[in-house]
Amino acid sequence: MATNQNNKQAQAAMSVPKAPETQAAQVSSLSTTTATPENVSAPVLVAVDVANAINLDTAVATDATTPLAAALSDLGKTIASEVQPIAEQVVIASVPNPTPIFIEVPTNISNLGKLVIQEVIEYSENMKPRKPISPEEGARHQVLLYRALMNTINNLEDDFTEVFSTILKLFEAGKDGVFHEMYVFRFMELVALPENDRKAFHRLLNLIKVGGPVKGREIALKQVDFTNTLKFSVTEAGRQRVMGYFGK
Repeated sequence: MATNQNNKQAQAAMSVPKAPETQAAQVSSLSTTTATPENVSAPVLVAVDVANAINLDTAVATDATTPLAAALSDLGKTIASEVQPIAEQVVIASVPNPTPIFIEVPTNISNLGKLVIQEVIEYSENMKPRKPISPEEGARHQVLLYRALMNTINNLEDDFTEVFSTILKLFEAGKDGVFHEMYVFRFMELVALPENDRKAFHRLLNLIKVGGPVKGREIALKQVDFTNTLKFSVTEAGRQRVMGYFGK
């Protein structure tokens, strides 16, 4: 009798499920799997990282109780509200600074020669592209440039060639910037000059643009009518200087 009872107890003990041990093993296995980097859900981590990069307050949108779709939706709204359009950023960032103009200025010239060269240099600085300037101030600088050119042509004598050559070099150096056609004729409608001086200014600028570059100058000057170009506000001595300079 005792033997049968012992046998039943032994069989009952063998049939008891080992749930605690099995669950412990499963928990251990799950912990190991969760801790493995390659098994971590990458999209959730990326979403959290981006949210933190944009706004730390939005990181709560990606906690464990928030569906991934809702988290990404919130993230998209955050990016849309806090990041400017890329195209606008590119336009602002791509605006280049004007290239500085470096020209060797002669020293063995008259005070008037130094003055007119300085006027042209200051013009190239004050009128450079993308520099804010009022129309009235722009018109004033145009008049100063015109006076510098006319003083060079009409009033310089022994140092005319050196000074005029320096001015041509300044124009050539700024041909893609301040002395480009888009910029050098700005504010002309506001320039306070008599009609003949306006005509002289336009024609002198065109002459310098055409005849200034040394390369190709001979061919370019064949298109220039010097009599018509120097018709207004230029003295006879000034005409002779300019035409002699260009070999006419």
